[in-house]
Amino acid sequence: MAANKGIDWSNLAEDYAVLKTQEAVAKKYGCNRSMVSMKMKSMGIQHHYDKTGDNNPKWRGGRRKDQDGYIQVFCPDHPHCTARKEVAEHRLVMEKTLGRYLDPTEIVHHINGTKDDNRPENLDLIGSIGEHVYGVHHDQRTRDATGKFISNKSVEVKVA
Repeated sequence: MAANKGIDWSNLAEDYAVLKTQEAVAKKYGCNRSMVSMKMKSMGIQHHYDKTGDNNPKWRGGRRKDQDGYIQVFCPDHPHCTARKEVAEHRLVMEKTLGRYLDPTEIVHHINGTKDDNRPENLDLIGSIGEHVYGVHHDQRTRDATGKFISNKSVEVKVA
Protein backbone atom coordinates (compact mmCIF):
# COMPACT_ATOMS: atom_id res chain seq x y z
CA MET A 1 0.00 0.00 0.00
CA ALA A 2 1.57 3.21 -1.14
CA ALA A 3 -0.46 5.37 1.25
CA ASN A 4 0.79 3.30 4.18
CA LYS A 5 4.51 4.12 3.63
CA GLY A 6 4.53 7.64 5.09
CA ILE A 7 2.68 6.83 8.32
CA ASP A 8 4.50 6.22 11.61
CA TRP A 9 2.40 3.55 13.35
CA SER A 10 4.65 3.29 16.44
CA ASN A 11 2.23 5.23 18.67
CA LEU A 12 -0.97 3.63 17.35
CA ALA A 13 -1.92 1.89 20.60
CA GLU A 14 -1.45 5.08 22.66
CA ASP A 15 -3.27 7.23 20.13
CA TYR A 16 -6.19 4.81 20.00
CA ALA A 17 -6.37 4.72 23.81
CA VAL A 18 -6.55 8.52 23.94
CA LEU A 19 -8.73 9.21 20.87
CA LYS A 20 -11.09 6.25 21.57
CA THR A 21 -12.23 5.69 17.94
CA GLN A 22 -10.62 4.42 14.76
CA GLU A 23 -12.17 7.36 12.89
CA ALA A 24 -10.36 9.86 15.13
CA VAL A 25 -7.05 8.00 14.73
CA ALA A 26 -7.51 7.86 10.95
CA LYS A 27 -8.12 11.60 10.85
CA LYS A 28 -4.95 12.24 12.88
CA TYR A 29 -2.86 9.91 10.69
CA GLY A 30 -4.37 11.16 7.41
CA CYS A 31 -5.72 7.81 6.25
CA ASN A 32 -9.04 5.99 6.28
CA ARG A 33 -10.60 4.02 9.14
CA SER A 34 -10.21 0.62 7.44
CA MET A 35 -6.44 1.16 7.21
CA VAL A 36 -6.32 1.89 10.96
CA SER A 37 -8.45 -1.18 11.61
CA MET A 38 -6.17 -3.45 9.56
CA LYS A 39 -3.04 -2.05 11.22
CA MET A 40 -4.54 -2.49 14.70
CA LYS A 41 -5.38 -6.08 13.85
CA SER A 42 -1.85 -6.77 12.55
CA MET A 43 -0.33 -5.21 15.69
CA GLY A 44 -2.67 -7.12 18.02
CA ILE A 45 -4.38 -4.00 19.40
CA GLN A 46 -7.82 -4.86 20.81
CA HIS A 47 -10.95 -2.81 20.29
CA HIS A 48 -12.03 -1.26 23.57
CA TYR A 49 -15.34 0.23 22.66
CA ASP A 50 -18.35 -0.17 24.90
CA LYS A 51 -21.49 -0.13 22.79
CA THR A 52 -23.96 -0.92 25.57
CA GLY A 53 -26.51 1.48 26.99
CA ASP A 54 -26.14 5.14 26.10
CA ASN A 55 -22.80 4.50 24.34
CA ASN A 56 -24.64 2.65 21.57
CA PRO A 57 -25.63 4.82 18.58
CA LYS A 58 -29.05 3.12 18.52
CA TRP A 59 -29.76 4.02 22.17
CA ARG A 60 -33.29 5.38 22.54
CA GLY A 61 -33.39 6.05 26.26
CA GLY A 62 -33.52 2.50 27.58
CA ARG A 63 -37.27 1.96 27.19
CA ARG A 64 -38.95 -0.40 24.77
CA LYS A 65 -42.27 -2.15 24.38
CA ASP A 66 -41.93 -5.93 24.44
CA GLN A 67 -43.91 -8.42 22.33
CA ASP A 68 -46.59 -8.68 25.04
CA GLY A 69 -47.17 -4.92 25.16
CA TYR A 70 -45.38 -4.16 28.44
CA ILE A 71 -42.78 -1.37 28.72
CA GLN A 72 -39.32 -2.71 29.57
CA VAL A 73 -36.67 -0.40 31.09
CA PHE A 74 -32.89 -0.92 30.97
CA CYS A 75 -31.79 -1.45 34.63
CA PRO A 76 -28.55 -3.46 34.66
CA ASP A 77 -28.07 -3.12 38.44
CA HIS A 78 -31.56 -4.30 39.43
CA PRO A 79 -31.48 -7.60 41.38
CA HIS A 80 -34.34 -9.07 39.31
CA CYS A 81 -33.40 -7.84 35.82
CA THR A 82 -33.70 -10.13 32.82
CA ALA A 83 -30.87 -11.44 30.66
CA ARG A 84 -31.32 -8.26 28.59
CA LYS A 85 -30.73 -6.23 31.80
CA GLU A 86 -34.35 -5.01 31.74
CA VAL A 87 -37.16 -4.75 34.27
CA ALA A 88 -40.85 -4.21 33.49
CA GLU A 89 -41.69 -0.55 34.08
CA HIS A 90 -44.87 -1.33 36.03
CA ARG A 91 -42.79 -3.32 38.52
CA LEU A 92 -40.34 -0.41 38.91
CA VAL A 93 -43.24 2.01 39.52
CA MET A 94 -44.69 -0.31 42.18
CA GLU A 95 -41.26 -0.71 43.82
CA LYS A 96 -40.88 3.06 43.99
CA THR A 97 -44.36 3.38 45.50
CA LEU A 98 -43.65 0.73 48.15
CA GLY A 99 -40.05 1.75 48.77
CA ARG A 100 -38.74 -1.81 48.37
CA TYR A 101 -37.90 -4.40 45.73
CA LEU A 102 -40.75 -6.69 44.74
CA ASP A 103 -40.47 -10.39 45.33
CA PRO A 104 -40.35 -12.21 41.95
CA THR A 105 -43.57 -14.05 42.85
CA GLU A 106 -45.52 -10.82 43.44
CA ILE A 107 -47.74 -9.69 40.57
CA VAL A 108 -48.42 -6.11 39.52
CA HIS A 109 -51.87 -5.90 37.93
CA HIS A 110 -52.97 -3.11 35.55
CA ILE A 111 -56.43 -2.17 36.81
CA ASN A 112 -57.69 -0.77 33.49
CA GLY A 113 -56.12 -3.62 31.49
CA THR A 114 -53.84 -1.31 29.47
CA LYS A 115 -50.39 -2.87 29.70
CA ASP A 116 -48.45 0.32 28.99
CA ASP A 117 -50.43 2.54 31.43
CA ASN A 118 -47.99 2.50 34.32
CA ARG A 119 -49.43 5.30 36.46
CA PRO A 120 -49.29 4.34 40.17
CA GLU A 121 -53.08 4.73 40.52
CA ASN A 122 -53.58 2.15 37.74
CA LEU A 123 -51.41 -0.50 39.42
CA ASP A 124 -52.40 -3.01 42.07
CA LEU A 125 -50.04 -5.36 43.93
CA ILE A 126 -51.20 -8.97 44.18
CA GLY A 127 -49.33 -11.51 46.31
CA SER A 128 -49.10 -14.42 43.88
CA ILE A 129 -50.10 -15.67 40.44
CA GLY A 130 -52.81 -17.82 42.02
CA GLU A 131 -54.40 -14.82 43.75
CA HIS A 132 -54.16 -12.88 40.50
CA VAL A 133 -55.89 -15.54 38.42
CA TYR A 134 -58.59 -16.17 41.01
CA GLY A 135 -59.15 -12.59 42.10
CA VAL A 136 -58.90 -10.83 38.75
CA HIS A 137 -59.47 -13.27 35.90
CA HIS A 138 -61.70 -16.01 37.37
CA ASP A 139 -64.86 -14.54 35.84
CA GLN A 140 -63.38 -14.29 32.34
CA ARG A 141 -63.77 -17.96 31.55
CA THR A 142 -65.92 -20.89 32.56
CA ARG A 143 -65.83 -24.63 32.03
CA ASP A 144 -67.91 -26.41 29.42
CA ALA A 145 -69.68 -29.75 29.95
CA THR A 146 -66.41 -31.65 29.56
CA GLY A 147 -64.58 -29.48 32.10
CA LYS A 148 -62.55 -27.63 29.48
CA PHE A 149 -62.07 -23.87 29.99
CA ILE A 150 -63.89 -21.59 27.54
CA SER A 151 -63.78 -17.81 27.34
CA ASN A 152 -66.74 -15.73 28.44
CA LYS A 153 -65.95 -13.17 25.74
CA SER A 154 -68.47 -13.32 22.97
CA VAL A 155 -67.03 -14.40 19.63
CA GLU A 156 -68.40 -12.49 16.67
CA VAL A 157 -68.89 -14.46 13.48
CA LYS A 158 -68.15 -12.48 10.35
CA VAL A 159 -70.66 -12.98 7.57
CA ALA A 160 -69.26 -12.64 4.07
